[in-house]
Amino acid sequence: MKTNSQIYSILENFSFALDVPILVFNDGEKLINYFPEHFIRPPEILRGPLYRQLALTRNLPPQQLYTYSDIYHHNFFIYPIKDNEGAATYISIGPLLMNEIKQDDVRKLLISNEFTLDYEENLLNYFHQLRVVTPNQFQAIKQISELTLSAVDPNIRQTPQDEESRAYDEFKQRYEQIKFFHQPKEFEEHFLSLFKQGDEACFDMLKNIDNYPVPSIGNGNPVRSRKNLMISMITLLVRTSVEAGVEQEEAYSLGDFYINLLESIDTLDRLLILEKNIYHSYFNRVKKQDRSTVYTPLVARTIQYVSKHLSESISLDDIAGEFKVHPNYLSSLFKKETGDTLSQYINRQRIKEAKELLINTDYSLLEISTLMGFNTQSYFARIFKRHEGVPPNEYRRHYHNPTV
Repeated sequence: MKTNSQIYSILENFSFALDVPILVFNDGEKLINYFPEHFIRPPEILRGPLYRQLALTRNLPPQQLYTYSDIYHHNFFIYPIKDNEGAATYISIGPLLMNEIKQDDVRKLLISNEFTLDYEENLLNYFHQLRVVTPNQFQAIKQISELTLSAVDPNIRQTPQDEESRAYDEFKQRYEQIKFFHQPKEFEEHFLSLFKQGDEACFDMLKNIDNYPVPSIGNGNPVRSRKNLMISMITLLVRTSVEAGVEQEEAYSLGDFYINLLESIDTLDRLLILEKNIYHSYFNRVKKQDRSTVYTPLVARTIQYVSKHLSESISLDDIAGEFKVHPNYLSSLFKKETGDTLSQYINRQRIKEAKELLINTDYSLLEISTLMGFNTQSYFARIFKRHEGVPPNEYRRHYHNPTV
């Protein structure tokens, strides 16, 4: 059996060799160690998704590596282990970034999540320290992590080296209550099975949700409590949809979009309406799987790339360089299979997302144009009118949903 110092020595060397941060949490989800020593921990406003993932990992089989990403550009692995007494320790490999986070990205993040711009400098310093990796490098780190962590003894001392705040300890206790709205496990499994099959009988089950108590996990605030429950729900729907064949990038991107959207809503009635829309949105994607167009791997990866980078500046040369093909070849193949030029497809997807924001949020046109990656508000308005026949402000007047 390895001692704590030996275990931490392995983790420290692993962190140094691969230039990745490693965080160790105890069974109370308090940080007990991290590497490297100079690592700047995630700012408080970014910690929520990580703590949610720790809570969700609690019921998964230990000594296995689980991959997660969140709406704040983090990509990381969590490796839960349990000692002889059943106490859990969580080893987090990461966060890592798939793309460099620049000042504009930080501002978009703050705007979309309704955070004050006072956090901008702290977030820039935090993201600047994180390693940017390619998808292939991310998978390589995963493989090396699995080999390395298999040598870690589960009996790690549980005494916190650096206590987290009382607020997060309370957050953990509240979040442990979430088990799919407190329905019995059989209810959850049956619902997800029907959902995965594209069987509309799953919606009949949702009508019975009110028969089960809803835990309060929002510090006494029913709106915050419902938002936390919906985030848990979205996590389940993302995983179930991916298992049913929905493209992983599409499922996660849609989840990020809805989490951002629900955070902009401030009444319970509007949240409940959005909740119903989220169920149907994922369900419709699951049902479409058998009729989905099959693209060649290059075009499929291009579509995934566009979906992931929709709010950024995207060019044909950037994508061709990412996949190491000639731009003319990519352009010709993409047009042949989709019927659109790459720029037409990008703008079509941006306008599609912009319409959702115009209908379901009160974001200004400037905020929407920024979130959707348009250089200026006037350019956004021009492209929007070209696609929809009316300017975005007029579209909002006709279709804005006052109840969402």
